[in-house]
Amino acid sequence: LRPSLVRSYSLSGPPGAAEYRISVKREPHGAGSGYLTTRVHVGDTIDVAAPRGTFLLQSGTAPVLLVSGGVGATPVLAMLRALAGEPSTREVWWLQAARNSSERPFAAEAAELIATLPHARSHVCFSRPLSTDVAGRDYDSVGHLTAELLRGLDLPRDAEAYLCGPAGFLVDVTAALVDAGVAAPRIHTEVFGSLPALTPGIAPAPA
Repeated sequence: LRPSLVRSYSLSGPPGAAEYRISVKREPHGAGSGYLTTRVHVGDTIDVAAPRGTFLLQSGTAPVLLVSGGVGATPVLAMLRALAGEPSTREVWWLQAARNSSERPFAAEAAELIATLPHARSHVCFSRPLSTDVAGRDYDSVGHLTAELLRGLDLPRDAEAYLCGPAGFLVDVTAALVDAGVAAPRIHTEVFGSLPALTPGIAPAPA
Protein backbone atom coordinates (compact mmCIF):
# COMPACT_ATOMS: atom_id res chain seq x y z
CA LEU A 1 0.00 0.00 0.00
CA ARG A 2 1.15 3.50 -0.78
CA PRO A 3 1.28 5.94 2.17
CA SER A 4 -1.53 8.46 2.24
CA LEU A 5 -0.89 12.06 1.20
CA VAL A 6 -1.52 14.70 3.85
CA ARG A 7 -1.52 18.31 2.71
CA SER A 8 -2.66 21.68 4.08
CA TYR A 9 -4.33 24.29 1.87
CA SER A 10 -5.63 27.74 2.69
CA LEU A 11 -9.31 28.54 2.38
CA SER A 12 -9.84 31.16 -0.33
CA GLY A 13 -13.61 31.57 -0.17
CA PRO A 14 -15.83 33.88 1.86
CA PRO A 15 -16.17 33.30 5.61
CA GLY A 16 -19.33 31.62 6.80
CA ALA A 17 -20.04 30.02 3.42
CA ALA A 18 -21.86 26.70 3.20
CA GLU A 19 -18.89 25.27 1.30
CA TYR A 20 -15.12 25.42 1.71
CA ARG A 21 -13.08 26.63 -1.26
CA ILE A 22 -9.38 25.93 -1.66
CA SER A 23 -7.22 27.06 -4.57
CA VAL A 24 -4.50 24.65 -5.64
CA LYS A 25 -1.62 25.45 -7.99
CA ARG A 26 -0.44 22.45 -10.00
CA GLU A 27 3.24 21.97 -9.24
CA PRO A 28 5.38 20.00 -11.75
CA HIS A 29 6.49 17.50 -9.12
CA GLY A 30 3.75 18.02 -6.56
CA ALA A 31 2.12 14.72 -5.64
CA GLY A 32 -0.68 16.38 -3.69
CA SER A 33 -1.48 19.13 -6.18
CA GLY A 34 -1.17 16.68 -9.06
CA TYR A 35 -3.64 14.30 -7.46
CA LEU A 36 -6.18 17.03 -6.71
CA THR A 37 -6.00 18.61 -10.15
CA THR A 38 -5.98 15.46 -12.27
CA ARG A 39 -7.51 12.62 -10.24
CA VAL A 40 -10.23 14.16 -8.06
CA HIS A 41 -13.57 14.83 -9.73
CA VAL A 42 -16.96 16.20 -8.75
CA GLY A 43 -18.68 13.64 -6.56
CA ASP A 44 -15.50 12.03 -5.22
CA THR A 45 -15.01 11.71 -1.47
CA ILE A 46 -11.77 12.62 0.26
CA ASP A 47 -10.84 12.80 3.94
CA VAL A 48 -10.45 16.35 5.24
CA ALA A 49 -9.89 17.82 8.68
CA ALA A 50 -11.67 20.84 10.08
CA PRO A 51 -10.15 24.26 9.25
CA ARG A 52 -7.49 25.38 11.72
CA GLY A 53 -4.79 28.00 11.96
CA THR A 54 -4.11 31.44 13.38
CA PHE A 55 -3.61 33.52 10.22
CA LEU A 56 -6.96 35.27 10.55
CA LEU A 57 -8.24 38.78 9.86
CA GLN A 58 -8.75 40.62 13.14
CA SER A 59 -11.84 42.76 13.63
CA GLY A 60 -11.50 46.48 14.31
CA THR A 61 -11.24 49.80 12.52
CA ALA A 62 -7.50 49.95 11.79
CA PRO A 63 -6.36 50.06 8.16
CA VAL A 64 -5.54 46.69 6.61
CA LEU A 65 -2.59 45.76 4.39
CA LEU A 66 -3.09 42.49 2.47
CA VAL A 67 0.33 41.59 1.09
CA SER A 68 1.14 38.51 -0.98
CA GLY A 69 3.79 36.95 -3.13
CA GLY A 70 2.46 34.94 -6.07
CA VAL A 71 0.09 32.17 -5.01
CA GLY A 72 0.38 33.42 -1.43
CA ALA A 73 -2.64 35.51 -2.38
CA THR A 74 -4.93 32.63 -1.42
CA PRO A 75 -5.50 33.35 2.30
CA VAL A 76 -5.44 37.14 1.96
CA LEU A 77 -8.05 36.83 -0.78
CA ALA A 78 -10.34 35.26 1.82
CA MET A 79 -9.66 38.28 4.05
CA LEU A 80 -10.46 40.63 1.17
CA ARG A 81 -13.72 38.74 0.65
CA ALA A 82 -14.57 39.15 4.33
CA LEU A 83 -14.00 42.90 4.14
CA ALA A 84 -16.02 43.24 0.94
CA GLY A 85 -18.84 41.17 2.40
CA GLU A 86 -19.46 43.54 5.30
CA PRO A 87 -18.84 45.91 3.41
CA SER A 88 -16.04 47.44 5.45
CA THR A 89 -15.24 51.14 5.66
CA ARG A 90 -11.66 50.39 6.74
CA GLU A 91 -8.78 51.57 4.58
CA VAL A 92 -7.62 48.50 2.66
CA TRP A 93 -4.44 48.02 0.62
CA TRP A 94 -4.01 45.07 -1.74
CA LEU A 95 -0.26 44.68 -2.37
CA GLN A 96 0.79 41.78 -4.58
CA ALA A 97 4.12 40.71 -6.07
CA ALA A 98 4.46 38.22 -8.91
CA ARG A 99 6.75 37.48 -11.83
CA ASN A 100 4.11 38.42 -14.41
CA SER A 101 0.42 38.03 -15.26
CA SER A 102 0.77 34.29 -15.83
CA GLU A 103 1.70 33.87 -12.17
CA ARG A 104 -0.72 36.33 -10.67
CA PRO A 105 -3.71 34.36 -9.45
CA PHE A 106 -7.10 35.89 -8.70
CA ALA A 107 -6.36 39.13 -10.56
CA ALA A 108 -9.92 39.65 -11.83
CA GLU A 109 -11.54 38.43 -8.62
CA ALA A 110 -9.42 40.72 -6.46
CA ALA A 111 -10.16 43.71 -8.71
CA GLU A 112 -13.91 43.09 -8.42
CA LEU A 113 -13.74 42.89 -4.63
CA ILE A 114 -11.53 45.98 -4.32
CA ALA A 115 -14.02 47.94 -6.43
CA THR A 116 -16.73 47.30 -3.82
CA LEU A 117 -14.73 48.83 -0.96
CA PRO A 118 -14.90 52.63 -0.62
CA HIS A 119 -11.40 53.04 0.81
CA ALA A 120 -9.41 50.36 -1.00
CA ARG A 121 -6.25 50.69 -3.06
CA SER A 122 -4.13 48.26 -5.00
CA HIS A 123 -0.50 48.06 -6.07
CA VAL A 124 0.86 45.14 -8.08
CA CYS A 125 4.58 44.56 -8.77
CA PHE A 126 5.89 42.35 -11.59
CA SER A 127 9.52 41.32 -11.44
CA ARG A 128 9.55 40.00 -15.03
CA PRO A 129 6.59 41.34 -17.02
CA LEU A 130 5.61 39.49 -20.18
CA SER A 131 5.71 41.33 -23.49
CA THR A 132 1.91 41.26 -23.41
CA ASP A 133 1.66 42.74 -19.90
CA VAL A 134 0.61 46.38 -19.91
CA ALA A 135 1.67 48.84 -17.21
CA GLY A 136 -1.34 50.46 -15.59
CA ARG A 137 -3.56 47.56 -16.59
CA ASP A 138 -1.80 44.37 -15.51
CA TYR A 139 0.68 45.85 -13.05
CA ASP A 140 1.71 49.12 -11.43
CA SER A 141 5.48 48.84 -11.13
CA VAL A 142 8.41 46.63 -12.14
CA GLY A 143 10.53 45.10 -9.43
CA HIS A 144 9.80 44.01 -5.88
CA LEU A 145 7.97 45.31 -2.81
CA THR A 146 11.00 47.15 -1.48
CA ALA A 147 11.20 49.57 1.43
CA GLU A 148 11.66 52.45 -1.02
CA LEU A 149 8.53 51.49 -2.95
CA LEU A 150 6.45 51.00 0.20
CA ARG A 151 7.56 54.34 1.62
CA GLY A 152 6.50 55.99 -1.64
CA LEU A 153 3.01 54.53 -1.31
CA ASP A 154 2.55 56.40 1.99
CA LEU A 155 1.01 53.40 3.73
CA PRO A 156 -0.87 54.03 6.99
CA ARG A 157 1.52 53.36 9.86
CA ASP A 158 -1.26 52.20 12.16
CA ALA A 159 -2.28 49.43 9.76
CA GLU A 160 -2.57 45.73 10.54
CA ALA A 161 -0.52 43.93 7.88
CA TYR A 162 -1.14 40.36 6.73
CA LEU A 163 1.66 38.81 4.65
CA CYS A 164 1.66 35.47 2.88
CA GLY A 165 4.29 34.11 0.51
CA PRO A 166 7.59 32.21 0.40
CA ALA A 167 9.85 32.46 3.44
CA GLY A 168 12.34 34.83 1.77
CA PHE A 169 9.51 37.10 0.63
CA LEU A 170 8.19 37.33 4.19
CA VAL A 171 11.58 38.25 5.62
CA ASP A 172 12.23 40.94 3.01
CA VAL A 173 8.75 42.50 3.03
CA THR A 174 8.46 42.45 6.81
CA ALA A 175 11.71 44.40 7.03
CA ALA A 176 10.51 46.76 4.30
CA LEU A 177 7.22 47.42 6.10
CA VAL A 178 9.02 48.14 9.37
CA ASP A 179 11.33 50.50 7.48
CA ALA A 180 8.23 52.19 6.04
CA GLY A 181 6.90 52.81 9.54
CA VAL A 182 4.58 49.86 10.28
CA ALA A 183 5.16 48.51 13.79
CA ALA A 184 6.48 44.93 13.85
CA PRO A 185 3.77 43.63 16.25
CA ARG A 186 1.17 44.68 13.67
CA ILE A 187 2.69 42.46 10.96
CA HIS A 188 1.18 38.97 10.75
CA THR A 189 2.78 36.39 8.46
CA GLU A 190 2.15 32.94 7.04
CA VAL A 191 4.58 30.99 4.89
CA PHE A 192 3.12 29.71 1.64
CA GLY A 193 4.95 26.62 0.46
CA SER A 194 5.62 22.96 1.10
CA LEU A 195 5.47 22.63 4.86
CA PRO A 196 4.35 19.84 7.20
CA ALA A 197 0.58 19.54 7.25
CA LEU A 198 -1.32 21.13 10.13
CA THR A 199 -2.79 17.89 11.43
CA PRO A 200 -2.27 17.61 15.19
CA GLY A 201 -3.00 14.06 16.30
CA ILE A 202 -3.17 12.79 12.74
CA ALA A 203 -0.27 10.89 11.18
CA PRO A 204 0.09 9.64 7.59
CA ALA A 205 -0.78 5.93 7.45
CA PRO A 206 -1.04 3.32 4.72
CA ALA A 207 -4.20 3.80 2.67
